[in-house]
Amino acid sequence: MDSRIRLDVRPLLASVALLLWMGSYTSPAADSLLGPVEQLAILDDFTTNSQASWQASSGGNIAFTIVTGRAIPGVADSVMQLEFTRKNHEETAAGQNWFALRRKLSPGQLSKEADGLRLVLGSPSGGEWWMSMGLRVGTQGFSHAIQPILPVRMATEHLIPFEQFTADGRPLTREQVASADELSLLISANGPSLYLDRITTYRREKYTSWLSVVSAHPHNNIFEPEDSVTVVLTPGGTLPAAAKAFRYEVQDFFEQTTAAGKVPLDGAASYKLDLTPKEPGYYELRAFWLHASGKDLENRSCILAEGSLPPGLATFSVMPRTAAQNLDRFKALGTNAFFGLHGDFMGLADSIGLAWRFDYSRWPDLEPAKPDRSHGLAPWAAERIRKEPPKPTYRLHILPFCGNFGGPSWEPKNKPGTAPPYANWEDYLAMLRDFVEVEKHLYPHLSPRIYGAAWEVNLNMPPSNFEPSYTMADIVELHRRTRNAVKQVDPEAWVIGPCPSNLNPAWLEQVFKAGLLDYVDGIESHGYTEGAFSPEENDYPRKFSTIRELMRRYNHGKILPFYITEAGFRGQIGSKIIHRTQAELMTRLAIILKGEGIRVFLPFYGIDYDRDGWWGFCFNLDVDAANPYMTKRISPKPTVNAFATCAGVLESASPLGRVQTLGTNVWGYLFDRQGTNILAVWSPTGSDRVCLPIHRKGSLEVINMMGHLSRITLQDGRLNLDIDNAPKYVIDVPGTLLK
Repeated sequence: MDSRIRLDVRPLLASVALLLWMGSYTSPAADSLLGPVEQLAILDDFTTNSQASWQASSGGNIAFTIVTGRAIPGVADSVMQLEFTRKNHEETAAGQNWFALRRKLSPGQLSKEADGLRLVLGSPSGGEWWMSMGLRVGTQGFSHAIQPILPVRMATEHLIPFEQFTADGRPLTREQVASADELSLLISANGPSLYLDRITTYRREKYTSWLSVVSAHPHNNIFEPEDSVTVVLTPGGTLPAAAKAFRYEVQDFFEQTTAAGKVPLDGAASYKLDLTPKEPGYYELRAFWLHASGKDLENRSCILAEGSLPPGLATFSVMPRTAAQNLDRFKALGTNAFFGLHGDFMGLADSIGLAWRFDYSRWPDLEPAKPDRSHGLAPWAAERIRKEPPKPTYRLHILPFCGNFGGPSWEPKNKPGTAPPYANWEDYLAMLRDFVEVEKHLYPHLSPRIYGAAWEVNLNMPPSNFEPSYTMADIVELHRRTRNAVKQVDPEAWVIGPCPSNLNPAWLEQVFKAGLLDYVDGIESHGYTEGAFSPEENDYPRKFSTIRELMRRYNHGKILPFYITEAGFRGQIGSKIIHRTQAELMTRLAIILKGEGIRVFLPFYGIDYDRDGWWGFCFNLDVDAANPYMTKRISPKPTVNAFATCAGVLESASPLGRVQTLGTNVWGYLFDRQGTNILAVWSPTGSDRVCLPIHRKGSLEVINMMGHLSRITLQDGRLNLDIDNAPKYVIDVPGTLLK
């Protein structure tokens, strides 16, 4: 994603801010621990009588209806239903497509004891929304913007601390909170309907006692198959006077308790536990202070959760294979590997089994001062070649150049609004050629070496309009010059592009028509969903089919390979961390991309690099460091084991096609792994059952998303299989499933 945007612009652009790193979160004090959220005053629960309290208005292009007291079965008992209609679908200006609600607040209605506002909302069709909540204090208006992607038919909670409401950069104070006299909500009406469930104040109690956790692998809490999983729990803070012991419990991905126990508090400085599970997988540890009677003293876990971990939680993973076994597989696969990782930290990709890597260095970072090339290479490039040894022969790598980004401060700027952002092409291309020399030195075994020319360059065009403005001809020219420069140094190299932020066939057709396909060897794109919550809603199969047909049309019948070098899902909906759902979404995306014949997939991102989106495969225990590259301690999310399983089952398999005969809302892909057919199957809408015609007796192996194997007996030549959101892999099914 692109370094030109702030973190809160939209989930689609998360890695943009990663390149700039704009951390703004202040962590809780070291002598306190956050507890559960407690709802305080209900400002509105949108019953039938609520509508009279609100004043509504809209932009000139929006017609709207409001109904309060609407019951939505399975979602909420009483909501405000907002329906939006665009009068002119061609009108896209934000100033014409907004909707606003405002209502009066009585003095003191917002208590100084509250920590913030809690907004619960949903949308029947899901999608991406922008909204700003406002509080007026006299003549001052304070606001905070959020940009959620809402799942279909699901209410989501958003917690907005009062200090996040700002006016001219100044935060709302506790004293001002009690004087707030108006509440408002400004919405970009980019969807047909929105449900408001309730607006309340909330409080989050701070506790002063905890158990800190250090595992035998403290840098990542990831264990190999034969490792013992031991942890040391150390009491901290001021323990409750009534605490006589603590109990602990370990749950797996499926929220089944796999270990539990009680430990008396006997005055020891710390307590060691052996939590080694029977099977590989993802595990969570919680603990609770106990009264002498054996009852819990508090309604929350007393585990000290560090960094981006949810309160009261510690995690660990036991992997299905060793890193050494994964490296052996990398060597056997070579460039036939599909799986990689965008943002590898502390050997994470090797532990999971993801072969491809991805690095980016912006021109201003490489050359903050104009380099002296009188002796050939720039000094930075010559030094890297002199000091850095070549990478191991199993290491696979893609190098993007981000040519649509700005240059260093010493480089003359092009005239405003004109591409490229730098005035002198040769200065940029000299850096590029030197970087190619470094890449050749580091990866002499790779054939071809792969280079990207641009980075989310569609954002330099309407409707995003990042500077400088690019036309389709400008994008083609960037790729033409990049290709010529790369080939001068690395004749057998591949250049891939154009790297838009998502798969938009209409946009790609325009750049194909402009001549891009003459200058690329493969199609690079980021693969984020467009206002959709799940990969199934984003309809990747149709998009890939359309784009391939466009390639045939504009490339003399030739189809180029696809590289998805970035795509991911937030590990958060509103204020709720959804690390289990995130693992399911990420795994389903990987299966879809593999099943649709994508050449390489680099999921985003190795760690939570901030407290905004929880994008990572791992929680970041050092998330408040000055930048993510200073991270020294991480802890796994379920995605770690989900991808280890997916890569272990499918990495060397060839896609045979999508299976569309298993039922409504059932997704399946068939793969051939060295003569054995494997079916990956799931239901994005929840629990279901499929009946697979196998036409033989006996049983079949089924592997769940965490890598646990079971055998299911066939009944009358059929396999009856319970499925849900988490994919399962059925081994040795007949190829006739495609018919």
